[in-house]
Amino acid sequence: MLKKLAVHLAITVLTGGALAGSALAQARGALAYAPTASCNASKSTLDGWFSGGTITKNGMVNAANGAAFPPRQNTACDFYKWGAQMFLWLTSPTNGVRVFDGPLFFDIVSGTDPKDPKLTLKFQPNTGANNNAFAVRSVKPIDATSVAQAGGGGVLVSQSGALTFYGIHANDVYAYYRTAQYDKKLSGSLTNNFPTSAADVAAVAKAVGKTFADANALSLELKTSWVPVSAVQDATRYVVINAVVPTYTKNKANTVWTETGTATQALALVGFHVVGTVNGHPEMVWATFEHADNAPDAAYNYQFVIRPSPFSPPIPVTIPVPYNSSGTWTFMKSGNPNPGSVTERATFKAGTGGAANTIVASSGNTIGASDVVRLNPWGDPPANGPQTPATMQNSFQLVTLNADIMTALGAVGDVRANYFQSGSIWTANGTIPPDGKDPELRGSLYTANATMETFHQHPQVTGFAVKNCFTCHGGTAGQGITTSHIFSSIAPLK
Repeated sequence: MLKKLAVHLAITVLTGGALAGSALAQARGALAYAPTASCNASKSTLDGWFSGGTITKNGMVNAANGAAFPPRQNTACDFYKWGAQMFLWLTSPTNGVRVFDGPLFFDIVSGTDPKDPKLTLKFQPNTGANNNAFAVRSVKPIDATSVAQAGGGGVLVSQSGALTFYGIHANDVYAYYRTAQYDKKLSGSLTNNFPTSAADVAAVAKAVGKTFADANALSLELKTSWVPVSAVQDATRYVVINAVVPTYTKNKANTVWTETGTATQALALVGFHVVGTVNGHPEMVWATFEHADNAPDAAYNYQFVIRPSPFSPPIPVTIPVPYNSSGTWTFMKSGNPNPGSVTERATFKAGTGGAANTIVASSGNTIGASDVVRLNPWGDPPANGPQTPATMQNSFQLVTLNADIMTALGAVGDVRANYFQSGSIWTANGTIPPDGKDPELRGSLYTANATMETFHQHPQVTGFAVKNCFTCHGGTAGQGITTSHIFSSIAPLK
């Protein structure tokens, strides 16, 4: 499984195995060195993430302490580690459910508030069995009047012909912050910015008369993507939950699917956005994770720099990772070439005037699977794009961090070893970026999740333009809440 991600290259590089016979290996000799641009998580670090003090199979992981995050003297690795620990915490099993599906979190679903028609979404508590209500991918207008994921309405279908479903979730700090902010019970920066400190969370708690068990996690908004377990080769390699999803009937030509009702299904997690505040960053950190079997990467390079001795000049080492679609993928046919772009074959059409929702094939197509590729692996330009040492070294940070975490979890048989962080993005000094081209942006500047921004990756090489989370989620200076499309459309809690 690690081989699919080419993470094994990082492991062999760090041990010298991939460099046998090269000039670099000869220069290295018996000297020890630490490659720059790596982002490592030692066993002691990972042990510390687990609540029991040691890595255990499917064990509980503590939430990353966003309130203690270094606001200025930080590195990209700090942000990547924050995302990794948060993902492991959110997917930790507790009392028969995963943390993100437990009592600390709410699903965000459609529902108009009778007192305020502008509020078209609501917080649904995670209580009772089968409380999840997920939807297919559909149009998400800028005013966020639906719970669908980002995009222009393209529907993602697996190679087995199964629909991909989406959920939106938020923790209790986010939900009660929205409530206090809507009721105008907050002052200062909290009138327009998500909580970014322990003091901010304490102010929200005071305003709503509540304490938060996850106070150090600060404010979190999550987006998840799922396929029926029948669509994956081995469901034991996935985080699985039950959810209520829409059902469809197909016309004879397989060009129109009409929504006919709902059904409860077991779903396998294929994608996960973790969006949350840390100390000094009201724009939120946007981290994304995928299952290793989703889709292959386009060809890319990563690079690190070594010094065989303290007095040697730096030696850059570039490792090419070719495109390889061999294997069993959920969203790509084994052995198919890189299509260069991922094109939707069908779109979601919301019913009006009592008509049913439909999925409609694009012109000349039937409804079915597209061959999906991560066009910008690790959120950096591909091998034939405008790569720089900085972008290739950014890729190396994610490669090494994923290698450490996936290897450690795999050694104990933890199901989360099958997921990896494909990118994260934030700003240098916590500024609110107006768009995806803001010079203050840092991290994976081309990041996209293959299951959530499938058809909105940027495939062009000539005139390669930045496309990332903030391309759509750009905000207004001083107003962090404007980076969330859904925030102002959610009804407060009662």
